[in-house]
Amino acid sequence: MRTTYVSHGNTLLAPLVGLILCVPHYVQGTMLLGDVTQAAAAFVAVQGAFNWLIDNFPRLAECLSSANRVGNLLLAFDALEPAEEPVASANTEKEQAV
Repeated sequence: MRTTYVSHGNTLLAPLVGLILCVPHYVQGTMLLGDVTQAAAAFVAVQGAFNWLIDNFPRLAECLSSANRVGNLLLAFDALEPAEEPVASANTEKEQAV
């Protein structure tokens, strides 16, 4: 749930932060409106790249969980002792001979 908040919060706030950082330069006249929108779009792209781990965390957790389960299964197989073959008693050998 926390990763969802971070992911969606970054998605919603990244464009605003980029615009807020560029607005003073636009007001001063050192940036054009097109430059402001390009800078805001670049900020969103970089923020999205940094947000990769948060976006893919559920898939990574599932993959790690599956690998752990397979590892535990292999350890359980290694811990098993081979089954001994039943020893035939003398009576059953005589019965089979008759």
